[in-house]
Amino acid sequence: MLKRKEMKGLLTDDLWAAIKIWKDYKRFGLYNGKGPLGENYETLMLINQFEDEYEEAISSAQKETEKRG
Repeated sequence: MLKRKEMKGLLTDDLWAAIKIWKDYKRFGLYNGKGPLGENYETLMLINQFEDEYEEAISSAQKETEKRG
């Protein structure tokens, strides 16, 4: 099992920066406080991709829990 403290050594600097952007969004909202139109396209696409993966992981975990009863 991969431990959280081991993750940074496995990720590229760019991926680590992308994760930080997503975490900041989850905690604080969009950077410019003007909604989606106030953000650049790349930031929005990055956030959307991470959100899609997050939702898929949650869905898969729920299905697995339901299987176990």
